[in-house]
Amino acid sequence: MQEDNPTYNDDSLVQTDEARFDTVWRFFEKWSLSAGKLFGVMIRIHILIVLGIGLWFYDVEGNRDFIVKSMQFISIIIAVLSHELTHVLVARHFDNAVKGIILMPPFGGIAFIILSSDKPLARIAISISGPLTNILMALAIWLHLRYFGPYSIYMQSFFRHLYMICLVVGIFNLIPLYPLDGGRVLKDLLLLCKANNRAASITTLLVSLSCFAGMVTLTLKMAAFGNLIILSILIAFAVYDLLFNDDNRLSAKEEKKL
Repeated sequence: MQEDNPTYNDDSLVQTDEARFDTVWRFFEKWSLSAGKLFGVMIRIHILIVLGIGLWFYDVEGNRDFIVKSMQFISIIIAVLSHELTHVLVARHFDNAVKGIILMPPFGGIAFIILSSDKPLARIAISISGPLTNILMALAIWLHLRYFGPYSIYMQSFFRHLYMICLVVGIFNLIPLYPLDGGRVLKDLLLLCKANNRAASITTLLVSLSCFAGMVTLTLKMAAFGNLIILSILIAFAVYDLLFNDDNRLSAKEEKKL
């Protein structure tokens, strides 16, 4: 199977039409600054980081609070970068072209991958690699703190923040809410089980709507109203990409290749 459409989510932007892909990449590149390369992958920082820093530090009280907030912010950058970088490296392993990574802490990041693989297993590996990396990092940090401490109070705080953020990022992205990684894995698993693209899309959307309803309920109970915006954006992309994007539907001939 080969999908022609651009697919957007919280941490990846994938399409096989290189002309459109380049247009979107140039748009993000225009509003970002180079941060060098890592493993040959271009890393850029979006100017939204200015807004992110402002929102993150606006209520700081005293030097100690500033240090704690700084460690949390650095932890977010590490967790997001490792997540996106793993997506990119696995995609490159399966011969998919990569433009780079745009970081927008604390809002997340985007891995720009030209997805050319027609194998659901390869796409599953690409999608699940990011969350698994975060979870494995969290496990490694937990073991390190348990068996190789103690550190200074600030280093302990940094590692604990990094542990928690890696765990949250990893688990959150495994939720089967398209277009999160978990939703993409669900759709490719359905395709792997010989479901046609239309059936896989509708099933994935129904599961996504169920997850959306549950997460909205939890958000309201926790009074974390800002998360409603993120959830609404996610489900809007899910509805568009799974139902209304005609380019996303496979022809019968293509479906037989699965």
